[in-house]
Amino acid sequence: MNWLAFDLRAYAAALLACIAAAFAALHLDAVAASLPWLVGLVAGLACAAAARDRSGLRGLVVAAMAVWTGAIVDAQRAEDSQGLGRALLRFHDSLTPLRVAGYVLGFGLAVALARLSLRRGARDRIAGA
Repeated sequence: MNWLAFDLRAYAAALLACIAAAFAALHLDAVAASLPWLVGLVAGLACAAAARDRSGLRGLVVAAMAVWTGAIVDAQRAEDSQGLGRALLRFHDSLTPLRVAGYVLGFGLAVALARLSLRRGARDRIAGA
């Protein structure tokens, strides 16, 4: 059964996009505010471009991947002498209402875009089918 609406090409595109967006967010964060929504936007667009069909469940999986990637980027940026693992464990201490809104926006963008397919006539994929 295909519970995650598995499309290797779409997930690989989303993963590569998350990595690319993470590097972009690290670079842009030096000159701008925190950009956790950027990872969700780029991952969702890449997944929609590579997907052969539409799947809401895939959108949720890609959105979770994008949010975790954004959190790792923020922890990497805030890393101190205690290391990345400690920075990830204390990540919630650094959240402000504006940053939470950025993560919610990134999650929403990733869900909305990753569930789509830019191909004409793409069919809906049913979980488990």
